Amino acid sequence: MIPLSIEERKQQLDPATRWYACGEVFTLNNYKVHDYDRLTGQYRGLAHNLSNLALKSPAILPVIFHNLSGYDSHLLIKELVNDQYDIHVKPHNTEEHISFSTKVISKFGNTFIDSFPFMSCHIDSLERNLKPEHFVNLSTFSILKNSHS
Repeated sequence: MIPLSIEERKQQLDPATRWYACGEVFTLNNYKVHDYDRLTGQYRGLAHNLSNLALKSPAILPVIFHNLSGYDSHLLIKELVNDQYDIHVKPHNTEEHISFSTKVISKFGNTFIDSFPFMSCHIDSLERNLKPEHFVNLSTFSILKNSHS
């Protein structure tokens, strides 16, 4: 956690009348407290004490692959087992997996999900429907610049 100086605390506490996230007024029972991001330690602003206590950091990071349940999942699972991660697989059958999860640290993990069953068409046909102005970030990837101009 990145602490605020005493002066910064005073500047934040004195003028604030509402929580930055919901806009609700602070009260005697639901008073002001400093809210920090539980993963990065960055100060986010003032929160209600009861709401701040109820906030939880996400325990799972979803990792979405298109057509994961085919060959790619077998490679990933094999490598994750080699790295000695605790893996939980939700199988569709003996060859294909709906998803699988790993614990990275005691209270945080990844869930690998296949997007293919949820899409009505292949990802390349979706990409063909996009216009050049939809590819706003391609300029940062020199290898992709000419493929969509």
